Order: sequence, then structure tokens, then C-alpha cells
Amino acid sequence: MKTLDYILKGFFFVFSGFVFTKILGYVYSIIVARLGAVNYGIFNLVNIALEIFLMVSLIGLNEGIVRYISFYQGKKDNVMLNRTLSTALVAPFAISILLTVAVFLSSDYIATTLFHNKDFGIVLKYAILVLPLLTIYRIMVPALRGFKAIKYWMYTNDIWKSLSQFIIGAFLIYLGFGLFGAIAGVVGSILVSLGFAFYYLRKTFKFRIVAAIDKEIMIFSYPLLFTNVLILIKDWLSTLLIGYFIGVESVGIYSVAVLTARL
Repeated sequence: MKTLDYILKGFFFVFSGFVFTKILGYVYSIIVARLGAVNYGIFNLVNIALEIFLMVSLIGLNEGIVRYISFYQGKKDNVMLNRTLSTALVAPFAISILLTVAVFLSSDYIATTLFHNKDFGIVLKYAILVLPLLTIYRIMVPALRGFKAIKYWMYTNDIWKSLSQFIIGAFLIYLGFGLFGAIAGVVGSILVSLGFAFYYLRKTFKFRIVAAIDKEIMIFSYPLLFTNVLILIKDWLSTLLIGYFIGVESVGIYSVAVLTARL
């Protein structure tokens, strides 16, 4: 009975967060879309680029950490919990720093070669700076799931992220910052959500970073990187191809249609 109560409670939190995120995300997308097809196209392509680089940074550890934290928590092995968290935080963070530098330096080339739009390069150059923090956030959130802190996971992954993005982005767009205001909403939501994720994770488990690598979780997680990248490609390949062959304005129009269809 206790297990059933836990499942039902978890379902309620997950479903509520999902509905809240969908509604608020759709409203925010409508606000950004009113900036014009070109700006909305750039906004979507930058978000897709961040997701792709994020998946590479995470090297599958965002999936592996759920399994290993649950396992070591069941054994009450705090030493291995600290080692697992340290591995999952430090390794992706280091990779994300390298990727951030590489993308920052090559953003203009990516913009003109792939999407034939210089503005995309300017926006990407500044948006990519948040990649290391986004990487840490995307490790801490599944860690909460591993600890079975579903309520905290939902608050961080759905409520605070969606709400802060909407408030910050909509306010800056209202003030006239346009596309950069919309991107600032994304960046601001990552900072806010990271703060809550850190707070909730520390509240759940008083972890500390240790100078030890858990090789087992690394070996387990590597194959998941390719799975995650393939899923991203499946979801966003059509958008990327439209951006490459037709242009960012068409991406904006297409993205509105896809967003509405996926409701």
C-alpha cells in the first residue's frame, strides 16, 4: 500500500508539473512569436543548439545518475553517493567549459555557414555562456529523482523553470528588449532553477565534492549519450533542415505549427 501511495503521489506531481509547463510554455512561445518569424526562428534554433551541446556535455550521466543514486541510497552508502555525484557534476562541467569556448569562438562561422543569418551567431555567442550552469542543473535535477524527491524534482524541473522564464522573458520583451529579452528569459530561468536545484539537493542529501571518479557510472552512461543525441535529432532534424535549406524565417513559421500540434 505504501508503494502504491508513493506511485500515485509521484504521478500527481509529475502530471501537474507537465500540464503547468505545457500551458505556460505555450503562452510564452506565443509572446516570443509576436516578435516576428525571423526572431522566433532564431530563438528556436538557439534553444535547439543549446540542447545538442548540452547532451554532448552530459555524456549520458544525466540518465545514469538516477540509477546509481537510487542504488547507493538503498544501500545507505554515503561514500559512493558522494563519489557518484562528484563524477556526474565535475566531468560534464569540464566538457561544457570546452564546448562553450569552442562554440563561442565559432558561432559566427556556424551562423553564416549553416543558417545564413548573422544575428543567429550573435545570439548563440551569448546564449552558449550559460551552458556550464545548464549542465550542472541538468545533473542535479535527475539526482533529485534518484533520491525519490519527486516533489522537489517537479518544483525545480517544471514550476520554477517555467515560471521564471515566463516572468523574466515577458517582462524584458515588454520593456522592448525583443529577442535578447526572450533569450534572457531562458538564461534567467536556468539561473533561478539551478539555485533551487542546489537548495533542494542539499536539503535531501548533504553531499560534498570528492576527488574520486566512479568509473562504473561512466561506463554505464556513455552509450546513453548516443541514445539522447538520436532522440534530439529525431525531434529537431526537420527544424534544422528547414533552417539550413530555407532560412530562419521559415523555422519560425514551422515552429509555431509544430508547437501547436504537440499540445
